[in-house]
Amino acid sequence: MGLYNVVRSALSGNGRREVVYGSSYIQIVSFDQNGPRVESLLTFSESLNPESPHFADQTEFFSKKE
Repeated sequence: MGLYNVVRSALSGNGRREVVYGSSYIQIVSFDQNGPRVESLLTFSESLNPESPHFADQTEFFSKKE
């Protein structure tokens, strides 16, 4: 069983893309011989302050498929 999430982006300058709508929290859960394995990501990052080190961190990870 699975779930499909939609995230849409648009060009924002300098060859970059900006998420304009869609899921803001994505979680992937898998199971192996050691039990559940969980990974999660905030597509919009954690801060609105451009001076914060967390202003674009999650968005950068998302764009790199990390």
